Amino acid sequence: MATSSWIRCGHCLTKIQTDRAREVGLDLLCETCARLAGAPPAPSLPSADILDDAIPSARRESSEQIVEKIWRVTGRPPGTREDPRGDRQIFNGPVDEAFEVHRLPNVVIRKADDRPIVRRVLDDVDGWTRGRWWFVRLPILLFLAYVWIRVVADPSYQSIFKGLNLGIHELGHYVFAPFGELMAAWGGSLFQCLVPLAAIPMFVKQRDYFAIFFAFGWLATNFFDVAFYAEDAVAMALPLVTPGGGHPVHDWNYILGAKGWLRHTESIAGLHWFLGHLSMVVAIGGGAWVTGRMLVHSLRGD
Repeated sequence: MATSSWIRCGHCLTKIQTDRAREVGLDLLCETCARLAGAPPAPSLPSADILDDAIPSARRESSEQIVEKIWRVTGRPPGTREDPRGDRQIFNGPVDEAFEVHRLPNVVIRKADDRPIVRRVLDDVDGWTRGRWWFVRLPILLFLAYVWIRVVADPSYQSIFKGLNLGIHELGHYVFAPFGELMAAWGGSLFQCLVPLAAIPMFVKQRDYFAIFFAFGWLATNFFDVAFYAEDAVAMALPLVTPGGGHPVHDWNYILGAKGWLRHTESIAGLHWFLGHLSMVVAIGGGAWVTGRMLVHSLRGD
């Protein structure tokens, strides 16, 4: 008589009891180990987190990682093909058929995800928001809305982002200094917008969707700062700072004067105002959507 023992799924950390512990292994995904061990699927798994139709996972993984984890301990499925990365076999047929019929080690099960890319992203966002704290993100979202309202009422308003943005602006002058005086002057405004833009793909890689939209809000404050600065290119009424000492130079007066574009000051400033408001719409709209999904899942007990 086989002796039952407890094992823990290496992906969803669910603990299950089975008499096939040695066969199942410790690194299978929840649905796989549940079927192999004859146990029910792990509870509360987000159905939206599906990279592969076969396996709902507790967190998103790449197809390569899933292929490494989804392997069978028995049966060779007919019509398989060799994995170009190794000597394993990949089964592309119906998942239920694969579980019921095929018996051979070293076989992975992979089924193509034919959902449209937009649908996959929406499902991924919905799955990501499950179990996350909406009440932590809500004050941040309200703060961004407050900053936006204050800027609309008074374009000279300076939020708590100002010190950070100014520091990055001044650093940008040094970063772009090797490329000439014109680029050194423009580098401050350019760099302070590039930094939050660079943060967006980083958060995308981390799958932190609220942080992605927050980065758009941060980007908006930089566009507002640049717009207000560029608007002053002709009047040059704003107080200026220079970390290196000496007589400060008005960046936008120098840039537009060198290019002969001082007559376009209002248009250039207007473009930056537009980009700032657009970025803030994305930040608050996207942040509200993500936070709202967290609230919905919280109320449902997901």
